[in-house]
Amino acid sequence: MDGFETYLLAAFTKKKTPIVVVDDLDQADFEVEGRFEHHGRHWAEQLFLQKSNLERAAIRVKNRKTGVTAFTYVVEKEGPWKTGQSAAEACAKHLKAWIEHGR
Repeated sequence: MDGFETYLLAAFTKKKTPIVVVDDLDQADFEVEGRFEHHGRHWAEQLFLQKSNLERAAIRVKNRKTGVTAFTYVVEKEGPWKTGQSAAEACAKHLKAWIEHGR
């Protein structure tokens, strides 16, 4: 996930997402895959055109036994950030809601 997994793991903790993360993939029932993109704007675009940086993130939770996709979420945010933290927190929040209420 090119570093996005670090923000995602922190977001799972911050949002109290009810999952257990394991280091060994063979012990996992589900696998989280994701992608993060940051599109920075030139300072002139931000100042004169009032355009912000754009972040896009997507996660997919797949059942490892059946291969069935259990959950997907895509988020697109504009703002001054560049890290992926905000997008990761949105993913964690929606995964938590799905686990607690959506199954």
